[in-house]
Amino acid sequence: VLRDNVGYKGLQEPLDKRSVEGDLGVRFSAKNVVDYKKDSFAMGPDFHEYIEAISADVHTVGNPGFDHRLAEGCCEIACKRHAGRLETSYTPMGVSYYQSGKDLRSVNIMIGIGGPILHSLHPTDILKQALLDPSAKEILLPEKLEYYLDRSYIISCLGLLASRYPDQVLRIMKKSLEKINHDK
Repeated sequence: VLRDNVGYKGLQEPLDKRSVEGDLGVRFSAKNVVDYKKDSFAMGPDFHEYIEAISADVHTVGNPGFDHRLAEGCCEIACKRHAGRLETSYTPMGVSYYQSGKDLRSVNIMIGIGGPILHSLHPTDILKQALLDPSAKEILLPEKLEYYLDRSYIISCLGLLASRYPDQVLRIMKKSLEKINHDK
């Protein structure tokens, strides 16, 4: 949603858009996540050994604590990639703002899907990585969210049906999704 004092830079993002983050994952792409987050991950020797072990064999028995940290990194990186940016421009007429990408500040629900989130003891901690970082207000992420889990992996199926049967899909989602918490 563009504000009155904000211009749009580039083409506006479509309302509906699907993307896949093939370079992010707790198993197959764990090394990528660590590389992206190397400045903020405190990698002790045990964490480093774990990353090497799952990189060599993705079927390595999981470490819930390390998987949780990787899932937090995946969620943060993916959400920041999908969010638009607000740029400040100083002109002779005063300050102007330009938005590129999607403004996600009005999003109020986040649905967690996938093993690392579903098996986490604290899934809201993972999903909270989608929130606005006060030190990076130019990234247009929401300030608060309600969190749900898709324990039956039904959303991927419903997405295909939503354009033809929106009411039925909404009804199924309301019955299937588990509300886990809301941000205060």
